[in-house]
Amino acid sequence: MAQTVPGVEGLSLDRVWRRGWLLVGLAVFGGLLARDLPVVVGLGAGGALSLLSFRRLRRIVEVALGAEDGRRVRTLVRCLAEFLGIYVAAYLVIRFLPAAPLAFALGFSAVVLAAVWETVALAWRRGGLDPC
Repeated sequence: MAQTVPGVEGLSLDRVWRRGWLLVGLAVFGGLLARDLPVVVGLGAGGALSLLSFRRLRRIVEVALGAEDGRRVRTLVRCLAEFLGIYVAAYLVIRFLPAAPLAFALGFSAVVLAAVWETVALAWRRGGLDPC
């Protein structure tokens, strides 16, 4: 069963996740067509780290809201350490890989773009979005 956003019927976090990967894949493909390695590395690394942090953040919220106290603290500490690791990886990518910083920032915005896409699609499905 697809996980939805509480209070927003039909808005799927799983679709946001899939659409984010689709956007990153299309952006990396465009970078490959342009034959620009720093752009490809920036888009791919930024998108991957963005989507991984989205997944971790989802897990942190799920655990914070649903687990019993003893398990909650241990799991939150582990998840926060993993979340911190993602941002250390972002620093290392920018510092040591041949990644274009603007491409990295664009890749890192994949979750935001996917969420906007999902929101517009939901409004369209509900008939609340007039294209004109």
